[in-house]
Order: sequence, then C-alpha cells, then structure tokens
Amino acid sequence: MALSVGQIFIWGRRGALAVLFSLLFICMPRIYLGYHYPSDIAAGALIGAIVTTVMVQNKIRIPLSRRILSWSEANPGVFYWAFFLATYEIATVFEDVRRTLTQIWIMTHHT
Repeated sequence: MALSVGQIFIWGRRGALAVLFSLLFICMPRIYLGYHYPSDIAAGALIGAIVTTVMVQNKIRIPLSRRILSWSEANPGVFYWAFFLATYEIATVFEDVRRTLTQIWIMTHHT
C-alpha cells in the first residue's frame, strides 16, 4: 500500500488507480483466501499510507536522500551490493534471515 500511496504523490488523481488496484487485486484476495483478517489489511494500509506521507515531506526526504546519494557516489560498489541485498531480502520477505534466526534460536535453546 505504501508504494500505491506513493503513486498519488507522483501522479495525483491518476495515482489513486494504483491504490484501487492494490485494494482489489492484492488486499481483497488475501482476505478472501483467509491469509489475513480485514483488520490486518486495514492496519497495514494505514501504516503504509502514513509512512509514505511522512517520507515524502521535504524536511525528511532531502536529508535522507542526500546522505544515501553521497554514499552511493563515494562507494558505488558497496552501495550497489547493499542495495541489491536489501531489495532481494524485501522481495523474498526476509525468508533467509528468518530461517537463519530460527536455526540460531533452536541451537541456543535446545536442551
């Protein structure tokens, strides 16, 4: 939902189509299939919308982006490696991280 709300800031009223698409084709099937309760979807949508609205404010966006862009120019190899790793983990819903932490928990709490 955060990505969809971001489209409103980019495209204006046309960006609302992204929110509608997200609601109809992403959120509703998850409720229908029983993956989430409606309250889960509503809370997640609200959190995503609030975070996006806050992050597009110039007082927050400019200082953050300035640091990241200067880091990317100073250390492009490290930046692209870290950016790839972050986006990969987001795309895989941090499955590798969760699996690793679960195994560490099992090993340290095994009696």
